[in-house]
Formats: sequence, C-alpha cells, structure tokens
Amino acid sequence: MATTRTKTPRPKASAAKRELPAALAKRAKGLRDTKRQRLAAVGFAAIALIQDLRRRITGDYLAIGKALSELRQEGMADALGCADFADLCERHFQMSAEHAERLVRLAERFERAVALDLGYERACALLALADATPAEDAPEELLHATLTLPSKETLAVDEATTAQLFAAAKAFRDARAVGQTKRSPGFTTTPDERARFAKSAKHWQRKDVKDVVTTRLVASRKEHGALVRVELPLAVWERLRPPPRG
Repeated sequence: MATTRTKTPRPKASAAKRELPAALAKRAKGLRDTKRQRLAAVGFAAIALIQDLRRRITGDYLAIGKALSELRQEGMADALGCADFADLCERHFQMSAEHAERLVRLAERFERAVALDLGYERACALLALADATPAEDAPEELLHATLTLPSKETLAVDEATTAQLFAAAKAFRDARAVGQTKRSPGFTTTPDERARFAKSAKHWQRKDVKDVVTTRLVASRKEHGALVRVELPLAVWERLRPPPRG
C-alpha cells in the first residue's frame, strides 16, 4: 500500500528574515530618505573635520567655522539624529551654540589671511566691535580706523589692546541699548541666504575662473539683506563686463 507523504510548508521569506533591533530599524528607515542621506554624509564629514582640527594645537578656527556653517543647513541636525544645531554642537564637540555661531561669523566675514594674522581672540574682538558700531562696518574696515567712542574719547584700533577693543564694543552696545529692553546681538546670514548663495556661486565654478575668483557671503543689516563680496583679477573683470550700449 502506497504511503502518502505530507509536505512541511516552508516559511514565507518575509517571516524567515531576522528582524533588526528597533533602534537600528528606525535609523535605517530614516536614512532611506535621499535628502537625509546627503545631509548626513556632509554632516559627518564636517564633524570629523572639526574634531580633527580641534585636536591640533594650532587649530584653524576659520576652517572650523566654515565646517560649522555646513552643519547649520536646514534639516542637518535632524539627519544627524540631533534635536537642533545647539544639541549637535554640544553632543559632538562639547561646544556651546554661542561659540559655534561666533566661529561661523568669523569664517563668513574675514578674509582668511587677515583672520589668521590677527589670531582668534583679536579677530573676535574686531568682529564684536564691527557688530556694535552705529555704522555698518566690516571688521576689516576697522583694522586701521580711529573711532570716536560714546564717551567722546578716540580709539586707534591698530594700537589698541584686544581687551580695549572688547571694551569699546561693549561701550557701543551699551549706548545703543539706552531705552531698549534688550541689546542687539551680533548678526549673521540666514539659512535662506546661504542656500541662495550656494546655488548662485556655481556660476563661478567655471573652469576659466574658479581658480582665480573668490566669493564670500557677508551679513548685512540693510534692507536688501546679505552682501556678496567677489575678488577677481582685473583681466577677468574686463572679460565679464557687459558689452557697450548701442
């Protein structure tokens, strides 16, 4: 008599797969988003650079500021699993958001050679002074300026100590704060301005100009918002000028 064999059903492929731990599954799901992947790649590279620079005795604070500006992009903190920019700085660098913002402003508003020649502390003092004066001064424009303080005393910037520059900045802030409940903080570019600048700056990546043209986004208190400073050789300027009318 023939024996009938009973086939044992094979488990479905989906059931056979081993489930990821909840934390890893959640992270994998989030990183499937293309934008988050791109942001995370940029962010982790910036974090690694900053950590490396801070380990060096003579860390390049402008390079740190430039890398920190990458981490301020919209959506970056979320892509890196942080609550916000302040949380990101504290978690990865044990750095306050205030200090990080100062480094970003230094990178945005100083020419590299000038800032490195000044050194971190004096560059910070000059930046604080530029942010505090009534006029819309660029830090580099104050290097050899003589200012009239609110006390009517004069200050020769290039002869003043770093402590005197910080004191002058405070004097200007205090004078401006009269009648106000809150002092005006230092200013910087907005995320929208930085995104627009990054998009438009691609024009200067052409092979014939990218090695000789330098562009920089600079914060401004004026109604039109941020400024773009461009340095280029005269020959390039002549080549880019509009044709004569008529």
